[in-house]
Amino acid sequence: MARGSTDDRPPPLITLRILLWKGRGAMLVGTLVVAGWAVVQQLAPSGPTTAPVVVTTREVPRGEVLEAGDLRVAHLPARLAPEGALGDATALVGRATAVGLTAGLPVVDPLLEGARFGVEPPPGTVVVPVRLADASVVGLLRAGDRVDLVGPAESGPVLGMATGAEDTGSPLPQPVLLAQGAVVLDLGGGTEEEGRLGLGGVAGATSTSEAAAVTVVAVSPEEGRALAATGSWTALGAVLVD
Repeated sequence: MARGSTDDRPPPLITLRILLWKGRGAMLVGTLVVAGWAVVQQLAPSGPTTAPVVVTTREVPRGEVLEAGDLRVAHLPARLAPEGALGDATALVGRATAVGLTAGLPVVDPLLEGARFGVEPPPGTVVVPVRLADASVVGLLRAGDRVDLVGPAESGPVLGMATGAEDTGSPLPQPVLLAQGAVVLDLGGGTEEEGRLGLGGVAGATSTSEAAAVTVVAVSPEEGRALAATGSWTALGAVLVD
């Protein structure tokens, strides 16, 4: 009887098929749930695109210089990020505010005071506006260039003498080196720039093209005094140097 009872049990494969048949409903439901979840994920809209924007952490009064603690980076929806907004606060540290800023306000360039010159004056130098005899020279210069400034012999104190022509019996006026390696900070030219710097026209100039070009340079204090002594009416020569 024991042996017959053992032989009456169905084979394992048939048992598995019976279990699968009985659980077919639950399996169908599970398959439908997984498929529906996948469809929902495909159709669901993705989150809004964000952009890093530097904003203020506190209220900053007008004219105050920004410090690292005054700024933080916030991630705003890209469509709300103002044009020109920066994502790195490093470039804004040390800039002064042109208007008062409220806390959480995105910091953009128009809200800040701009750099006064194209290039910052080197330490220990003074800033002097000078006139260049040839306005076309300005087109050859760029902020950061170094130039030697030369004036006529009667322009002012002599800091050095340029090499003159051979003596022919009628000595030519020797030019005077007024500043050596002056750093060009800002370029001007014509009456508009001269007016901005508070300098009048050049005597004898009949047109804007004939007017001396005004250029702002950084020189040593001694050279600055020499250039100031020439007077604003004196047009100087400029030699581009390394």
